Amino acid sequence: MFIGAVTFTGSIVAFLKLSARIKSNPLMLPGRNFINVGALVAFVALTVAFVIHPNLALLIAVTAVALALGWHLVASIGGGDMPVVVSMLNSYSGWAARRQVSC
Repeated sequence: MFIGAVTFTGSIVAFLKLSARIKSNPLMLPGRNFINVGALVAFVALTVAFVIHPNLALLIAVTAVALALGWHLVASIGGGDMPVVVSMLNSYSGWAARRQVSC
């Protein structure tokens, strides 16, 4: 779920940047690295909570964190690097598909 959500929103942002529908400048939020680390910590905590007590609210929370992280990760990269980002996102989707098939 996490990899798929990151790939989904990241791909949307990459498309919007490549088609010039949004600015191709990198998003430079103050503390952006802390935001990324915080999102990963939140993901781990929510995943552990979901494994212990599975419920829909926790699954939705994990998905929301992943969607936001995918947007932020790609938005913070400039438009000139989007072909590399698209390649990376394709790799992520391959990981997600392979994991689902092997389960």
